[in-house]
Amino acid sequence: MAGPLSGIQIVELSTMITASAAGMLLADLGADVVKVENPSGGDPFRSFGPSRDYSAHFCSYNRNKRSIALDLRSEPGKQVLQALIARSDVLLENFRPGVLDRLGFDAASLDAINPRLIHCSITGFGADGPYAQRPSYNAVAQALAGMSSLFVEPATPRIAGPTISDNVCGAHAASGILAALL
Repeated sequence: MAGPLSGIQIVELSTMITASAAGMLLADLGADVVKVENPSGGDPFRSFGPSRDYSAHFCSYNRNKRSIALDLRSEPGKQVLQALIARSDVLLENFRPGVLDRLGFDAASLDAINPRLIHCSITGFGADGPYAQRPSYNAVAQALAGMSSLFVEPATPRIAGPTISDNVCGAHAASGILAALL
């Protein structure tokens, strides 16, 4: 797709919404976004609802992207990811802190592969601190921020409403990436 980000290459390591939303916004602006998915089922949002491979949620957050299935725990998968990173402008990921390090893609390794790489890491609770290793999703963020109390009945709690936290975070990540590209 032609657009202001035409010629910009982005590798997206994401599941669910937050990083996918950021990648979607950048792809909408013309960036070439390659979403890396686990070969064992891909992004969990693929099968959200009645669809097995292309749920409406998955399609809406992954439009204008290309996908590739890579086993990042295998040497061949790591080699393909390294080649993608070497020719990309941005690495966008939403792993918990330390996951990329354990896969062999720590900050020093990424710098050696591609010194001009912009690395956007989206975590629920930051890189350190007491909650750093905890998973975080929209429902967790809304509950901790007190937003859930506005639209969830205490007697019958359930996930409700739009994914405000995930979408706002994704938009801010895309904005930060745009600033870094400038």
